[in-house]
Amino acid sequence: LMGAGAFEGTPWGTFTPSFLKQAANAVTAWGISHVIPHGVFTTRRLTGNPWPPDWYSESPMFPCMHLWTDFMRRACYVNSMGHAAPDVLLYNPMESAWIHADADILDVGMWSCPESTEGGRRINALARVYAQAIDELTAARVEFLVGDRFYVGQMAVKAGKLVRGELAFGTVVLPALDVLTLATARKLVEFARAGGRVYALGELPSGSADQGLGDPAMKALMDELRGQGTFTQCPANGLKPLLAQPAPGLASPVRFASGAFPMLQQRRRIDGRDFFWLANNTGQPHASRLRLEGCIGSVSLWDCETGQIHPIASEQTKSSLVVNVRFGPYDGFWLVADPKAISNIKSQISNSNTASPSFTINGLWTIRLDPTVQPKLEHPIDIPADFTKPAGIAKPLEDWNQWGLGKFSGIMDYETIFMLPDEVPTNKKGTGTTSVPNSNSSGTENIPVPLFVLDLGKVRHCAEVWVNGQSCGKRLWPAFEFDITTAIKPGENRLRIRVGNLINNSYGQAAESGLFGPVVVRPKTE
Repeated sequence: LMGAGAFEGTPWGTFTPSFLKQAANAVTAWGISHVIPHGVFTTRRLTGNPWPPDWYSESPMFPCMHLWTDFMRRACYVNSMGHAAPDVLLYNPMESAWIHADADILDVGMWSCPESTEGGRRINALARVYAQAIDELTAARVEFLVGDRFYVGQMAVKAGKLVRGELAFGTVVLPALDVLTLATARKLVEFARAGGRVYALGELPSGSADQGLGDPAMKALMDELRGQGTFTQCPANGLKPLLAQPAPGLASPVRFASGAFPMLQQRRRIDGRDFFWLANNTGQPHASRLRLEGCIGSVSLWDCETGQIHPIASEQTKSSLVVNVRFGPYDGFWLVADPKAISNIKSQISNSNTASPSFTINGLWTIRLDPTVQPKLEHPIDIPADFTKPAGIAKPLEDWNQWGLGKFSGIMDYETIFMLPDEVPTNKKGTGTTSVPNSNSSGTENIPVPLFVLDLGKVRHCAEVWVNGQSCGKRLWPAFEFDITTAIKPGENRLRIRVGNLINNSYGQAAESGLFGPVVVRPKTE
């Protein structure tokens, strides 16, 4: 996931909470069900270590790390159940690579084959075609697995698909190949005859692993494969133009009706339900309308950050379920299509914020440093006394580097008071509705009231929020939004925000630190 090369020159490199969340989103999309986040050193000293133990109590973000581990264990729990539901089998060309691995190549290792030899050039050419296919299928969000002759040998052709246990492939993608086993070639021909799609990205093999290069039996089988109506010789530039159409058998099960972005995706099948892992690894929010192809029933969103399951509105068409979803920065969740349930959710969460306007908390903030909550650093620095006084120091929202704290790694508290107009209704129970008098027979009716959100804007790199002394949660990555519905009240409100930066600063990397804002209070209507 993160090799030593990522940290060359700057030992901590891009090792930030946002990067950790991107990594969590990616490994979940890969189907990983068990993540060990870190190797353990016998010393807790960071100086001289090639991989800093940034997870531990030396780091200011350590008090928030449970947010990452909770997210990861929930995502992995789903990955540990059921099975992947791929549509495409990508054949691994290792046999063709091995026949070119002469003594010179084996001396240097096949990870870096020399272009100076004919065998090395051919291995590199095979690898480029294969790697490009992986990249293009992933970018198009086509569900695929990799298989070789061992797995193909375990598959049976049933109803135009290659079937092994719960897995059923309707399409096979062949990279450039020099050899196959005759048994594999016969299976591919049988598959194509039965209606299975075969896409070839380069030369079909002229030799067999059974009888060597120039095998007449292999030539005959490949000629028969080329003659099938379900066989396609891909253009020289690979799968990309076919994926853009998409060509038959090369379509993603999740398609954008609007709001497209480079989304990470995985599909699993658990107890007859389709689980789609969808993740936004960009730092920008996205609102998307998605079609879940081939799905029926109802849709729910499984939130791995909170552990909550939310039914969401869906529209059933002849071929798909259509849903509207919003992705926050670095957001990832499971969408679950259950064919045995009927959706009774008629509308999405409203975007209307007409109940009350948003407002920004401006002005100076009182900044304090609490010595009792600071990490124990290998290289502590002296902090100006004004920051540790009970009264604190008044500062604007800006980088701690502007305060002469470029080498400070730790935690700062921000405090201020803001006013909520008395006429704005609040909801202490946080249900999204309140009972008010009306003229009907019951005497009351339920009307929506604002669910208040505190948006901190830009934070480097973790934050915890209290409103009127009530904890409103922690955040380790964007978006730094907090539900303050049950804590806020009309009139005066006291706000405290605890911000932690990275351990980088303590080791001479003056990374951005602190609360940058803008800090906004806004209503969100359910």
